[in-house]
Amino acid sequence: MKSDTIPATPPEPPAEGAETPPAGQGHGGHPTGFVGGRNLPPLAAACLSFHRATALAACKQAAALDGASHRRLLAYTDRSGLTLHVWRALRGAGLASQTPFCQDYEERVRKNRVRLERRRGEIAELLALFHAAGLRVAVLKGVTLEPDFVSDACDRVQYDLDFYLSEEHARSAYELLVAWGHEPLTAAEGPTDHLPALARKTGWEWRGDFFDVDIPAAIELHFRLWDSVFECIPLGFDPEPLARLVDRNGIPSLELSDQLAGCALHMLRHLFRGSLRLSHLYEIAQFLENHAEDRGFWHDWRASPNIPLRRLCAAAFGLAVRVFHCRLAPEAQPEMQLVPCGARAWLEKFSGDAVQPGHRRKEEALLQLSFVAGWRDGLRVLRRRLLPLSIPGPIDAVYLPAGTLSPGRRLLRAGRQGAFMVSRALYHARALFGFPWAALSWLISSRWGPDPGATPASQIRDPD
Repeated sequence: MKSDTIPATPPEPPAEGAETPPAGQGHGGHPTGFVGGRNLPPLAAACLSFHRATALAACKQAAALDGASHRRLLAYTDRSGLTLHVWRALRGAGLASQTPFCQDYEERVRKNRVRLERRRGEIAELLALFHAAGLRVAVLKGVTLEPDFVSDACDRVQYDLDFYLSEEHARSAYELLVAWGHEPLTAAEGPTDHLPALARKTGWEWRGDFFDVDIPAAIELHFRLWDSVFECIPLGFDPEPLARLVDRNGIPSLELSDQLAGCALHMLRHLFRGSLRLSHLYEIAQFLENHAEDRGFWHDWRASPNIPLRRLCAAAFGLAVRVFHCRLAPEAQPEMQLVPCGARAWLEKFSGDAVQPGHRRKEEALLQLSFVAGWRDGLRVLRRRLLPLSIPGPIDAVYLPAGTLSPGRRLLRAGRQGAFMVSRALYHARALFGFPWAALSWLISSRWGPDPGATPASQIRDPD
């Protein structure tokens, strides 16, 4: 999800038998004393931990936050897509009435239900359009993630409508939508897995509300689930996911293993690019927890000869286990042996940083390097991450028709875009100083330190 397709403020560039965590330390590295702004993201992640003692302790601390701190917590969970999940956790812990801004949470719930019904209607309308044109299509993410990846679709905030088609059919669908009154949100996009996002330019403007019921849905037409050339990590699907679609409540969707792989790749792609929304990782954690006893699924998963795909997905599973303490099925635990040693070292050292909104040292590039073969491709990855040359897409007035912009509004848009570009340049400059130290620490751990091996037994436990 990109800054030009979701509501964006000028972003800060871009957690029976287990013992209770000792004082000051949560399972998987979450602190149990959350003090200060940078500890609020780990607090949100800990509220969603599948280790019940950790989750209950975190929920109690969240409910006890003063008004200003809880407002900052809400600001983070709104941006990361976790607000409604955290509210469900607080209600489940019996702490709703003690939580500051409980009415604000309930208003977000109400608005998202309205938004979800509109998204369902839009999906049905678009599917009818595509099917009438003879296009083979699957709906990605969104409402199709219930119940495997989210217990209730109402807890998931959805800004885009994602469809998966062959490249030929994607271009045909694009022409249909343009003829239907949709417009591209940007003139061009860099390497991606979909055509430029489309939307109706309704005149909507960002007013600081991530749950605004009038936010237009951007439409993304995906023609692949992974860009091997751009990511420098070769990967393919066999059979092609479009060849084995399933029906979920009348919606054509990916088969379950393809859906899991698609979610894992989507999460990793954003992690590699420094734009991870933690809700994407939480959805993977929910899947692992929900299927921790599904021996048949994991038997079939491990029977796949697609080792490159399973290797990347195993890294995503390892990160989800460390951040949210979900269970990993015994049949799935050997998958962690597929993860390269460098990636295992990264998971041990930096998984806690994944919850922070903006990795100050760009250490996520090191995880990607663990899967890249060849020094030339490695240099390409480092150059793109440390010295990006692409111009950021527009962040303001993207839903305003061009002809409606007054000179003053154009000036305001230019000022906001300029301020955003300056903030990004400063972020990249700061990262240049921190990255070498992160890289050195990672190299020492991956080459001369002990091999972290499979997921530690302390991270794979019953939920009690």
